[in-house]
Amino acid sequence: MGFKHMRLTIMEDLHRKRRDYWKRLGALPAPGPLRLKVLSVEEKEGYKKQLIEYDAFAGERVKAYLLFPKGVTFPVPAVLCPHAHGGDFRAGKEKVTGDVEFKGDHDAGFIYGVELVRRGYIVIAPDQLTFGERHNPKFKGKAHEIFEEFNRFADGSSLAGKNSFDLSRAVDVLYSLPEVDKDRIGAMGHSGGGAQVLAVCCYDPRIRVGVSNCGFGDHKYRIMVGQSVENVSWAVPGQLLAGDIGEQLSLIAPRPFLMINADRDMLFPMKGVQATYQKAKKVYEALGVGNRLVLHVEPGRHQFTAKMREIGYRFLDYWLKYNPISEREVTYSNPREEILPPSGELTRMRFQEMMKVKYIQEVPASGNLVESKEMKGLLLEKLKIIVEKDPVIEPFPYIPAYVIRPKKPKEKLPVVLLLHREVYPYEVGKSEVVGIKGDTQFALGPEIAREGFLVLCPDLVGFEERRHPKIIATHPSSASYLQRIPAANYIIAGASLAARSCFDLSKCLEYLLKRPDVDARYIAVIGIGRGAQDGLFFAAIDERVKAVCAIGGLTTLKAEKKALHLSNLGLYVPGLATIGDTLAAFSLFAPRALLLYTFTEDDCLGSEEVVKHLKTVYTEHGCIDNFVVYRIDGEVQISSAIRQQLIKWLKKNLNRR
Repeated sequence: MGFKHMRLTIMEDLHRKRRDYWKRLGALPAPGPLRLKVLSVEEKEGYKKQLIEYDAFAGERVKAYLLFPKGVTFPVPAVLCPHAHGGDFRAGKEKVTGDVEFKGDHDAGFIYGVELVRRGYIVIAPDQLTFGERHNPKFKGKAHEIFEEFNRFADGSSLAGKNSFDLSRAVDVLYSLPEVDKDRIGAMGHSGGGAQVLAVCCYDPRIRVGVSNCGFGDHKYRIMVGQSVENVSWAVPGQLLAGDIGEQLSLIAPRPFLMINADRDMLFPMKGVQATYQKAKKVYEALGVGNRLVLHVEPGRHQFTAKMREIGYRFLDYWLKYNPISEREVTYSNPREEILPPSGELTRMRFQEMMKVKYIQEVPASGNLVESKEMKGLLLEKLKIIVEKDPVIEPFPYIPAYVIRPKKPKEKLPVVLLLHREVYPYEVGKSEVVGIKGDTQFALGPEIAREGFLVLCPDLVGFEERRHPKIIATHPSSASYLQRIPAANYIIAGASLAARSCFDLSKCLEYLLKRPDVDARYIAVIGIGRGAQDGLFFAAIDERVKAVCAIGGLTTLKAEKKALHLSNLGLYVPGLATIGDTLAAFSLFAPRALLLYTFTEDDCLGSEEVVKHLKTVYTEHGCIDNFVVYRIDGEVQISSAIRQQLIKWLKKNLNRR
């Protein structure tokens, strides 16, 4: 095969992968008019600074700084400068022009927009969503970013796609300016801004050169140290199914790209940086342009020093001022067509497909007994239920669980999967529902077992024994990362936290049905709070479950979004909000027996809508007697009356009368 033919084959393969990448970014509208407006002009030493405003989507305005060099002959090259993340959401575009004060060694680099314009470039620095003038002050800390990301997942889109679209609109602004040489546009950013440079270069081929400083490394290596996509603004749904960041970087070929990294950057381990570079380098070399992808490593931590900036500027100078690549080399374009969100009916088969977890090496479920002890006529078994090998996202290949059952059963036992609630900082999970730790009112396990049931109580992801030790080590001050990081990791793995819970419950059931003391005909799920949501999702896709009791935890994505509220990240199934919400998912359980407890002071919102909808569904099925609801004053609780009702209902529906 000749070189030209081989190069053509590689480019065709890259075209296919780019289309797949664009699709994974999710629903996006087609771009409309910019409606560009100049709000103010400042004359600075060596440059002119404009504050501008334009449309991202129709009716959604974005503010940006636009810097013009003085003493040059237009048109000149331009550089898009996405700002850093840094966890400070009050500032956005200001992080490029040095207009705010920051703390930290690397923050001295937040003047690169000014340094670039003084080198003769036109610079544009927009606010990204959730930052600067696009930050909603009703949210504290990272809450706005997390809210936007997970709601966009549920809507069938992503914040990564939104950010790339918005930055591409900034390129539209540059294209509209007669002062800009449209064949010589680059992008440069640090940290989160560096990650956005990678993303927008993949999204918009009009950007001919990219420079990322301490911006990215392969997800797999970040997951291994408990980091991964802690800043969810660059989480691409299902990305790990198509490779990793190295494969994403290769999509930029044959355009020049410079990675500048620090050898002791804790956010991006050097092994992951090298893996990213080496994978993409092979593609660049196969195309005969190996010199266009460069990795430069500086000693130090996560930083943006004067030396690192100068290295980046020289790379931009070389490829934009002196050796611009030919327009003919960029033979592809982003169609930028409207991508619609998922639509249609949520069937059980469709929901089962949405709840698949693909990025694991599944093994047949088996139980390793850790210890067993008697508990007042009951036997309590502590287990490790093996479900996968060589886990990437989870810290262990097993699910920690308790089984509690009568000590000497006279017959095979019906099964109850008992799922714990969510209590910050997630130190207690399964132990609470068996009465070892936590609030004893939620210790249903022993009481149910005494009525002749085998009860299995697993830890859900991020709780008790499934608290990831490396996440704790890297984020000791905030336990919220124990949910946030796995939730984002499962989405980049093409699944969700809810999908992982459904997988876990399926494997728990697989293990139980191998036991000689289990009656496979009778299976129920009881969930409290977060466990109720997971239990309903699981029962919706697994018809072996004959009865479900949900104690609190009933909500809809619509109600949570309207109230700017995130009750738990296990609720956000990609695409679910546009095909019926949780209402459609929970309805799949009908006509089987369903017992609901709702509470006037439950943190979850929308329970009244859920109850109303399910009542209609059960009525239409002609099985309203299988639908039982109790409305309780106060917060989520399990009183003696609730216990009595629950046990009576359970015995009725699992043949233990």
